[in-house]
Amino acid sequence: MDSFEQPPPAALPADDPFATMPAAEPLPTFGEPEPLPTFGEPEPVPSFGEEPPAPMPTFEEPAAPMPPMGGLSDAFAAPETLGPVAKWRMEQQEKLAAKAAAAEAEQATRLAEAQASITTFYQELSEKTSKRAAANRESEARYVEERDAAMVADSWASVCQLVDLKEKEGVKDTSRMRGILVQLKHT
Repeated sequence: MDSFEQPPPAALPADDPFATMPAAEPLPTFGEPEPLPTFGEPEPVPSFGEEPPAPMPTFEEPAAPMPPMGGLSDAFAAPETLGPVAKWRMEQQEKLAAKAAAAEAEQATRLAEAQASITTFYQELSEKTSKRAAANRESEARYVEERDAAMVADSWASVCQLVDLKEKEGVKDTSRMRGILVQLKHT
């Protein structure tokens, strides 16, 4: 005997509410469905490429106007005299609107000043850059000219031009090297 088989119905506990239920009745079989009732002639189905007919507009009677403020009369909707709190609130709203307008105007002026300072900054920057570029080109041209002129002449004379032959205090003794360079220059 398999351990998965269900116990016989007599072995069900007594407190099980479904144990005493009757077996389910079989569902009734139906024949052909009844035809749906028709209300007049059926609408023609548009063929491919045709647009369906537009629906007929319906006109409804306008509803009665609703009383203002959920049924309250006009006397409660807008009081004729304002109390001190309402006056204070209106004054505060006016003050806030004036402050907001002043702040907006000040912000616009500051924004205009900032735009002006940005444009002047970039103009000055471009002028400085162009001046610096021109000075660099000039110094490069002088350097190249001097370099080429020194290399064309006697080779030892150009070496002596490139090397500083003056004696300086506190520097290693280079007198022998200088002497050799001077001697080679004159040969």
